[in-house]
Amino acid sequence: MTLYPRIFVGTDGSAAAAQAIRVTASLASALGVPCVPIVAANAEQGEYWANETADKAAQKLTELGAQVEEEEVRLGDPSSALHAWTKENPDCLFIVGSEGLHHAGSRIVVSVSNHLSHHSAADVLFTRTEPKWSKIGLATNGSPMSRLDVQRGLALSTALGARAHLVSVGISDSAARRIAEPVADAITAADPAAKVETDVLLGVQPGRTLANAKGYDLLVIGNSGMAGPGRFFGSTVNHVTHHYNGNLLLVNTRH
Repeated sequence: MTLYPRIFVGTDGSAAAAQAIRVTASLASALGVPCVPIVAANAEQGEYWANETADKAAQKLTELGAQVEEEEVRLGDPSSALHAWTKENPDCLFIVGSEGLHHAGSRIVVSVSNHLSHHSAADVLFTRTEPKWSKIGLATNGSPMSRLDVQRGLALSTALGARAHLVSVGISDSAARRIAEPVADAITAADPAAKVETDVLLGVQPGRTLANAKGYDLLVIGNSGMAGPGRFFGSTVNHVTHHYNGNLLLVNTRH
């Protein structure tokens, strides 16, 4: 079974979008799936700009060796349009630049990336670095819910031939390992041949500790806690999403 049947990449012609296109081309080629550049244009930008931007993205993806299935353009509010695309394609992967996630002002005057981080109905990869798939971190807090994103991240690691590392945070080495242990056991029970290393990060605040993690080409974390009032009261995933400086895959665990 294909992990993602298609990869959608949102673009507006910016430098951040160009990086998202490069990451999309790399992933689509590695996974052997087609990609779809999508552009949403407001009234000021117009349909001509949207079509031209989509054409340039498709050309670049093709140059980079990816298979472009089609282009999609919509007129209207970009945040609402991207959200609608995820609702219509919940089993696909969406890739966007992370511009807007790091700045508090952009989170008040809603950016597309920020809106998707809280409302997407599909998995979203926010790009912050160039594509490289050697080491993938699978963040877990040990809960049954977090096992869903770990499973998705492990499947992606396997498909990419990357090393999977289960990442847990605790105030001590033993505390962090107690968090990771049941998840590691569940992975082994499901697939005895699975190879997953455990990385222990020491810290009092998991969100801050994970956001400062180094050495992962991609960090995978579930989106539980990104919707509702919990995100305003120290949600770990919310802090990681807005402050992690590498490529971040936010897995939709709210199906």
